[in-house]
Parts: sequence; structure tokens; C-alpha cells
Amino acid sequence: MDAASRPLPVPKPCPFPSVGAAPGPRCGHTLTAVAGPENDSSKARLILFGGATALEGSSGKGDAPPSPAPSTAGIRLAGATNDVHIFDVRSGRWDKVSPLGDPPSPRAAHAAAPVGNMVVIQGGIGPAGLASEDLHVLDFSDPEKPRWHRVLVSGAGPSARYAHTLSLVANRFLVAMGGNDGKAALGDAWALDTSEKPYQWRKITDAGEMPSPRMYATATSRSDGLLLLCGGRDTSGTPLGDAYGFARHRDGRWEWHAAPGDMPTGRYQHGAIFVGNRLHISGGAVGGGRMVDEASATVVLDTNAGQWVSPVSSSTEDFTRRCRHAVASVGPFVFIYGGLKGSQLLDDLLVADDSNGAELIIFDPRAPSWVQWMDSAHGNVAAQMLAKAASEEAAAALNLQRSAEQIGNVEKPLDFAVAARVVESLEARSESPDLVLGKGRPNEQMTPDVRLWHRAVVVHQENSLRGLENSLRGLVRQLSIDQLDNEGRRVAVYDKDDNNISTMDKMSPLFSRSSSVPGSHKKALSELLRPRTWKAPDDRHFFLTAQVIPRRHRDSVSLLVFHSLSVSLSLLVFHSLSVYVSLSLLVFHSLSVYASVSLLVFYSLSVAVSLSLLVFHSLSVYVSLSLLVFHSLSVAVSLSLLVFHSLSVYVSLSLLVFHSLSVAVSLSLLVFHSLSFYVSLLLLVFHSLSVYVSLSFLIFHSLSVAVSLSLLVFHTLSVYVSISIFVFHLLSVAVSLSLLVFHTLSVYVSILIFVFHLLSDICDICDKAEKIFRDEETVLNLRAPIKIFGDLHGQFGDLMRLFEEYGTPSTAGDITYIDYLFLGDYVDRGSHSLETIILLLALKIEHPKSIHLIRGNHEAHDINALFGFRLECLERLGDEQGVYVWRRINELFHYLPLAACIEGKILCMHGGIGRSINTIEQISSIQRPVTMEEGGPVLMDLLWSDPTTNDAVTGVQPSPRGPGLVTFGPDRVKEFCKNNDLQMIVRAHECVMDGFERFAQGHLITLFSATNYCGTADNADAIRVLGMDPVKVPKLIHPLLPGNAGAILVLGRDLVMVPKLIHPLPPSPPGSADGIEEDIPQPADAWMQSINDERPPTPPRGRPHVSGTSLEYF
Repeated sequence: MDAASRPLPVPKPCPFPSVGAAPGPRCGHTLTAVAGPENDSSKARLILFGGATALEGSSGKGDAPPSPAPSTAGIRLAGATNDVHIFDVRSGRWDKVSPLGDPPSPRAAHAAAPVGNMVVIQGGIGPAGLASEDLHVLDFSDPEKPRWHRVLVSGAGPSARYAHTLSLVANRFLVAMGGNDGKAALGDAWALDTSEKPYQWRKITDAGEMPSPRMYATATSRSDGLLLLCGGRDTSGTPLGDAYGFARHRDGRWEWHAAPGDMPTGRYQHGAIFVGNRLHISGGAVGGGRMVDEASATVVLDTNAGQWVSPVSSSTEDFTRRCRHAVASVGPFVFIYGGLKGSQLLDDLLVADDSNGAELIIFDPRAPSWVQWMDSAHGNVAAQMLAKAASEEAAAALNLQRSAEQIGNVEKPLDFAVAARVVESLEARSESPDLVLGKGRPNEQMTPDVRLWHRAVVVHQENSLRGLENSLRGLVRQLSIDQLDNEGRRVAVYDKDDNNISTMDKMSPLFSRSSSVPGSHKKALSELLRPRTWKAPDDRHFFLTAQVIPRRHRDSVSLLVFHSLSVSLSLLVFHSLSVYVSLSLLVFHSLSVYASVSLLVFYSLSVAVSLSLLVFHSLSVYVSLSLLVFHSLSVAVSLSLLVFHSLSVYVSLSLLVFHSLSVAVSLSLLVFHSLSFYVSLLLLVFHSLSVYVSLSFLIFHSLSVAVSLSLLVFHTLSVYVSISIFVFHLLSVAVSLSLLVFHTLSVYVSILIFVFHLLSDICDICDKAEKIFRDEETVLNLRAPIKIFGDLHGQFGDLMRLFEEYGTPSTAGDITYIDYLFLGDYVDRGSHSLETIILLLALKIEHPKSIHLIRGNHEAHDINALFGFRLECLERLGDEQGVYVWRRINELFHYLPLAACIEGKILCMHGGIGRSINTIEQISSIQRPVTMEEGGPVLMDLLWSDPTTNDAVTGVQPSPRGPGLVTFGPDRVKEFCKNNDLQMIVRAHECVMDGFERFAQGHLITLFSATNYCGTADNADAIRVLGMDPVKVPKLIHPLLPGNAGAILVLGRDLVMVPKLIHPLPPSPPGSADGIEEDIPQPADAWMQSINDERPPTPPRGRPHVSGTSLEYF
């Protein structure tokens, strides 16, 4: 496994200093994290509730006492309490609070879950036995004055129980699972939709591979809506080590799915919490009065890698060996409080850092408690660095102070939709109150007809009180759509036979969800996706960078970069080979020099031997000459003796007597002569031999001289070759160095080009989005639930208000269970076209399967060059970059899909069907990328045509927009729907006063989402929301001018469209003229009804209001 895919190590929890009014020793309590305003984790708080503060009847054997069981005499975990303590994460300080309202009874082993800025408490066991099954809510809408509420839930629900789990799934559904009802462990699961009133529990059945009954398990939600249930104790008391994923699909199905592998050690009474995609599990009991061992006291399930990670063994104390403790997480930190260890109740707070070196911004690093913890966990260097960073940002932090919401002290039943905007319904589930989740479903089911609901939901968008932090936000009413004069057409819903059967998608694995890749779109989302806090910047300069290299040269630049890198790699390889050859030649040169030196030594030795032999030869010649001289002398002596002998003979003759004596002497001399002659012969032979030897030595000397000369010549040649090789080596090194320098320069240039390319944020976003659009169909096939947006025209503030009122496309909002469809015209006319299109593209990259964009008539260079987008690019990015960005985004527009079909029944487009479009296949056959000129009449009608002025004008008529453009009548709409098996067309393109408008007896709806269009039309703006049951709900939002309404449509599963509007609602006395159940006193409906009764007639589509003829008059 490579380093990139290897799971991160398990962080080690360290004790956190106790500052303030700490809760004290306890177990069986809950610890819940509540984020600050705007989900600001730096202002998060931990809410600790309840628990047992004493032990009763503990066996004292082992590490974990037996579990409590209800009885008339009380529970074994004594001292149950209902007190509330708050841990301020930023300062690291505990405070005890006494909320307003009636608190729940003292209890332990209960369950808690965060819902927006609230904590929901349910179940548990107290001194009198099991606590009631009622829901108690601790509301922090006013952080300084928290209040207890009791939520009324109708119908059957989970019975009184303890040791169960309670979690929020998909930011909307409270899910209670497992536990013990005083008789046995339970295995049921219940869900409560926090956005649907009256609140009602629904039992979940037939949801796949359901886990076995268990108690003391943990369940925690991941940011994408996946709930993970792990561990627990079964009916026989055996600790469990399995884990199950639980999620709600967009079609309303709930699904269980077993997670990969088991925990290293089965356990119960443990703690579990998600940090990102990593599930941190701490402590727990394993049965038999024992706790988990140190090696597995803290483990992590990496849901991205699909594997369990155990901690690295350490000699330090493991503080997590405990049970019945409580855990929570804020940002990258895991907080663990209290618990039970043996017979000892714990009162310590442990904090683990799973940031992996990321910036830690949720706390004040100058706070003494955090400084002390950082010193123990990371060393004082990290604490000093964080303190320095915090001091630099202190001034900026002062600007983030917010005024508190003004909430009255009158206690009333809590409305989740009022107090927790994050869980507001987007699926119109209230229209299906009899829906029971988990009922057996056939593989195929009939799809109901699309119809428009007869009432609209009205939400107040206060203008004059915006400085009070939206204190009246969320007041919801219902109003008949017949009172919307501007909406216009009172038509019957088109009836159509239920001939189409929709097939349910197969269950998808829950653990295949993954996070998006990093990139410039993250920067755009961070800066722009702030519905409640975004404000138009004073500096008109756009915050993202732009690339100035023309795109037509970008491929060439990319090829140049690739070529440079390939050439550089080739040169690097050649350099390595040349160095290797040079080294080889250098080694050969060294060997040749060594051989030459050896031959030179041998030559010197041979010359020395030759000289020695020559000296020996000279000596032998000298000896031979000496012997020859001696021989000559001996011959001379012999001759002298012969002469003397002759004389002696003569004397002998003379003297006979003397002769006898002389004869004897002569004979002696003769013998001596013979001997000397013999010696001379021997010397002569010796001389001959010495001459022969000398000649042999002379020949050997001549040969040795010849060899020496040959070796000398070879040595000279080898030296020459060595010098040549050395010169070649120097040249090759020089060439290699030159190539290396060139390689370095080319890599440097390549890096510069690549970095310059990366630094282009807008280009990066366009490239990634274009790649996604290339892979999509020309006509998208989408499923409900879905929200549909009309024209935006660069009015980014309206887009933010729509997100704020009706849900934000983020994991903290509703993107996990609802899609978004935008019908084009994102740019022009408004002053923030860049923000609008960049945010939508960034959302497309972040959620490619949930965000959908189709093309409008202003997504063309010849149009948006005239109506503001090109000018905005030049103004905010400069001439060179502005022209480039304008061209690049227009190139991207050529790849946008052209239409979308929802559930096979609703066709969404920008303009209309004109005169030339008769089938959906005509649209599907258009090949992208496509310009207006290449698209021909089909594309022109699709993006530019409009309905006729009313249902009485039929056929195809000339359009007032200009020559060549047409309008189409209701007969064309009905014929098109019939031929294509559709029930409705939803289109944009026209400004309508109430944000939406019906046509062709309800077969076509025009949608417009920009308010106060062009500064002259005080129209409402609308989006349309299609729920899982295809019910269309118009939702309207007023422009930030007095009295202009706004709307959207929500499409539910039963294909009923429910209009939802917002009007400014001033305070009014109690009373009701409508009889509709409301969240606050009724007379507001009467006030709205009187306003709508006096509203003037609806002007023609696209015609601006005259002053005094709209709600502005009132």
C-alpha cells in the first residue's frame, strides 16, 4: 500500500486541564457538540447532560460493574441527575447552566442527538425506573438563554428504553435504535422527520440486512448522511464487534448494510464518533467484569480505506480504558468525558487530535488550558506557533460578533423547522402523512400524475429587522394560490392515464461514497457558499485568479510541457549512460596505465638482466683470453723447453753421463708438456663453451632488447590511448553537464508553466466542469426529489437568499437527499455574474451527480457580450484576463446539456418547443459542443421561444423578441406532451411577477428566480422543488424591496406541486381566518388574505410593474 492510501495512525487522547465549573465524576451521561452560528466550529460548545454521579450495589470485582436494570427500588448507577454543563471549546472552560423551562427527569443511559442549535434527549433510566419516551429539546437559539422544550409526537413510537442510540441522519431524520425496554435487548429502528408536522415516529422495516438486537451500542453519522452502528451487547450478554451502515436513499428507502470487517475487539458501553471519514472508537467493556485491553482501547475505522486501524503500542498510560463514558467531536478533535473504570467514577476530559498536522482553528491557542494541553500533546513549540497565529487574527475575529436573537420568555411547543433551519423539508413530505417507511415494495410501482397543490407555503423574509439576526425568521403560513393574482392562469390539472411504470433502482452500497477531489472549486465554495453571511464586496475585483494564455494555445503549451519533460528525462538517461561510459573508460584507462607501468617495470628488469648477462659475457671472454694467453705461454714454455731439450741433447751427446740425467729431466718435461697441452685443450674447450654461452646470452639480450622496445612502443601507444580516452571522458562530462544544465532549465520552465497553469483558479474550475459536462447526455435523465431554479441573471444575492430559505447544496444542508437543477441564464444583467456562474460550476464539481445545469439563451458569446457579462469580466479582472475568462467560460457553455427529463414525466428546458421541436429525440440528437449557429432551428427554439400571451392564442405566432423567433400556443404544448408521454413542461426564460406562472391548462409552468429583474420589474423569484414523491412545490422569495413576493415549487413523491411563497409578515394579534394549523397565532393569515384580496391584476409576462400597483403599495 502506498503512502497516499495508507490510513493515518490512531491519535492518542491526552488529559485536558479542568477549568471552570466541571461536571464532576459521572457515567452514563451524554456529550453533544453544538456548532456556533453559521456552523462556525470555532464557536462550538459541548453540552453534557445527565448521568449517574454515584454507584450503588457494585460488586467491586473486575473493571466494569454489571449493567443497571430497572427495578422499583431504583438503579445500580445511583445519583442520577439532570444538570447541564457547557464546555466552551474555544476557551476550554466548563460552565454549569440552568436552562429555562421544565427540564426532563434525572436519568442516565439515555440518548442524545444534535439538531441544528438544539440537543434532543430521549429515554434513559432514573431513580424511579425507565424514563418516558418523550422527546426533550434543549434549545440554544439564544445562546445566553437556553430553554427546555417538550416535543409533542403523535402516534406510536419507540417505547421507554435505555442503553439505546439516537442520531440525526441526513440533517433531517432522528433515528432511534436498539436498547433495552426493561425486559430484553431490542433490535428495532424508528425514524422521525423533523421537517414534517405533526411530528410522528415511523418504524423502519424491510431495510435490508438489519443488525441483531443489542444494547449499549453506538451510532454516529458521517457528514454525507451515512449512519454507522457498531458494537453493543446482544441478548445473551455477548459483546459484539460488527458494524452496520444505515442510510436513507433519495427515493425514501432505508437500507442497512454490513460494514467491512469487525472491530479488533468486540465491546459495549464504549464511545464512537466520526471525524471526517474516520470513526473513532474508545474504551468499552468486553463482559465478565472486564474492559478492553490497552492494545485495542482506541481503534479507528477508516471508511475511505475500508479497514480498521489499531494504535501503535506505547509505553505511556492509556487513559481510554473505561466504559460508560461520553464522546463528541468538534473539527479534528475528539472529546471524551468521564466514565467508569473498575469501581471508580471518572471526572477527566480527554482530547485527541486527528488533524494530521492541519491548521487548528477551533480554539484559542492563548487560552491557558489549551496551551497546557498543546504542550503535553504536541510540545510547547506548536502551542507558541498557534498563539502567534491567533494574535495575528484577533482583530479580524472582532468583526465576527453577532447580535443575539430576541426570543420571548413565553414557553411554547418547539417547532424544529423554526429553531433548526438546517433540517427544513425540501420534499413536501407533509403531503404524504400516511406514508409508512419500510413497507414491502414491489420492484415496480405506478407513478402518479403531476398536479399543482391548491395552497402555497408563505415564509416571511424580513427587511426592516435584518439587523436583529432574523428574529422573525421561519414564520410559516399557508395561502391559497388563487390569491396570487400575478400568477395568472386558473387552470385544471392535466389528467393522464397512469401508463408509465417506474422501476426502482437497485440498492447501492452505502460505503462507496467518497469525498470530492481538492481544487480551486473548494476555494470558490468556501468564499461564495455563505447564504446567511455573504455580502457584495466593496472591492469589485474578483477574488479568483485567471489565466491569460489563450486556450487555443493551451494544448500546445501542454504538449510543450510534456515534450520538455520527456526530452529532459531522455537527456537525463543519456547523461547517466554517458557518465557510466566515462566511468568505464576511466577504469579501462586506469587498467591500461597499470599494465603500462607493469610492462615498464618488466622492461627495466629485462634490461638489468641483459646488462648482467653482458657483464658475465665480458668476464667470460676475459677469462677465455686469460686462458689463451696462459696456453700461449705454456706453448712458448714448451717450445723453450724443446729448445732447451735440443741443447740438452747436444750437451748429452757431449756429456753422456750428463745425458742420462738430462734424458730423465727431458722425459719429465715431456710429461709436463703433455699435461700442459691437455690443460690447454681443456681451456680451449672451456673457451669454446664460454664463447657459445656468451653468444647465447648475446642472442637472449638482443631478444630482450627487442621485447623491451616492443613493450616501450606498446606503453607509448597505451599512454596515447589513455590520454585520448581521458580527453573523451572530459568531453563527455562537459556534454553531460551541458545536458544536465539544459535539463534543469527545461524542468524549471516546465514547472513554471505548470505552476502558472495551477494558479489559474477560474481555468481550473472551467476545465474540471467541462470534463464533467462532456460525459453527460444532451438531455439529462433525473429523478425526484429535485429543486428547479429559473433565471438567475447574475443576481447572486437572490441565489443566496433562495439557498438560505429553502436549503443549501452542501453536506451540512440538503444535498445528500435532493438534487438541484438550474434552467440557464446564469449571467448578464445582474452585477454578480462571475460569482453566480463560478459558484454553480464549483457546486457541479463538488457534487457532479446532484447539481445539474442546462443552457440558456444568454449562455452564448454574442448575447452576453452585449448584456453585461463581458463588461463585468473586463471590469473585475482587467482587460487581458477579463477577455480570456469571458471567452473561456463561453467555450464551456458550448458543452452544457440542453434539457432535462424528470421521472420521465416532466421536461425541463430554458425556452420552449417553438415551431420545430416535436420530439425529445430532436434535442437529444444535438451534438455538443454546439454554438447557436451550429444548433440550427431546434436550438434556437429550445433557447429562445416563449408561450403565447394566454391560452386563447394557439398555434405558432411571431415573437415580440425579434424576427425569426416565435411563440407557441397551448395546443402545441398539449400535443408535444401527448406525443412524448409527458405530463408537464417546466421552462424559464421569461420574467413573471410571482416567480412562476401556469400555461396550457397546467401543462407548462414558467419559472423565474431573479427578483426585481433589471431593477424595473418587482417580480417574485421562484425555484421549483421536486420531492421524492414527485410533488411540485413553488417557493417564492421577495426582492429586497418592500412588498414583492417570491416562490418555489416543491415536487413530492405523489407528483403534487405545492407552491411555497414568502411575504413580509409584520406582527399581528391572535386570530385566524383560514382554519389552517399554524406555528404562531392565526391572524397573520387574515392579514395576508386581505393583502391578496386588494392586489392589482397581473400585468402581462415580462412587463414591469407600475409604481403603486404591487405589494409595494401596501
